[in-house]
Amino acid sequence: MKIELLFKGNRKKRELDAVKRGMRMKALASWIYSILQKSNKDYAQEMHDRGVPVPESKKFIKPFVFSYLYPKSDNTVAFKVASCDATFIHHFLSGLSKGMNEIVFDREVLEPEKFRILPPVDVKYNEDNDYFYVDVFSLSPVTVKCSAGAKNQYFYLPDAMNNEEVKKQIEQALQRNLADKYLAVYKELPSRNRFWIKFYDLNRIPVMFISESGKTNKVLSFLGRMRLYGDFDMIYTAMQMGFGSKTGLGFGFIENHQNYSR
Repeated sequence: MKIELLFKGNRKKRELDAVKRGMRMKALASWIYSILQKSNKDYAQEMHDRGVPVPESKKFIKPFVFSYLYPKSDNTVAFKVASCDATFIHHFLSGLSKGMNEIVFDREVLEPEKFRILPPVDVKYNEDNDYFYVDVFSLSPVTVKCSAGAKNQYFYLPDAMNNEEVKKQIEQALQRNLADKYLAVYKELPSRNRFWIKFYDLNRIPVMFISESGKTNKVLSFLGRMRLYGDFDMIYTAMQMGFGSKTGLGFGFIENHQNYSR
C-alpha cells in the first residue's frame, strides 16, 4: 500500500546540500514513528529500535519506505509512505486516523492537511518470455550495499554501471535484499525470485547524517530512472518496501510513471 500525505508549505523547490538532505530524511522518519506511537507505543519503539526480524537469520528490516518531500500544488507539499507489511499498515493508518502531526525542519513548520491511499502498483507482464516488468524512477535516493570477497561492505556509485561484473554484483545484492524483505513480511521465500535491472539517467546524490555526538556518516546514492524485470513478488516488494539499502531512512522509494501524481 502507498499513502500520500499532504501538508501546507512553500511549493518552491529548494536545492539541499548533503547535510540538509540527511536532516530532512531523519525528520520524516521521526514523523512516521510519531504516527505509529499514536496507535501502539510498544510497536513504534520496536520498529524504531530493531524492525521486523528476518526468519532464520540475525537480520532485521524496517517494514516501510518513504519518499522525499516534494511540491504538490500552490502552498502544498507532500511525501509518500509505502509498505506491504499488514501490521505496519494497520498501526500507521490507525495513527493517522487520530490526527496527523506537523513536521518541523529546522525553523520551518509544515501544517498537516490530509492523506490519501494511492492506486495499486501497475506492473506489466511479458507473456512470450514469462517475466514481469515496470518502468520506475526514484522519489528518494537509492543506495546499494554490496561486498566483494574479503572486502568490507561498501556502496557502489552509478559510475560503475558500465562494468558488467559490478552490475551483476549490484543485481545480486538487490535480489538478496528483496528476498529478505519478502521473507520478513510473509515468513516464507518467494516461489520464484528472478530479478534484473536496466538503469537510465543516474545522477549522484550524496546524503550526510550527523549523530548527536557529531559523528558524520556519508551515504553515496543516486537518483534516476530504471526498468525492473523479473518475478512479480520481487518487483512488488521493491515497489512497496523500498529498493536497495537503508529504506527505513528514506532511501529507495521508487514510483512507476502511471501512478506518479505530483
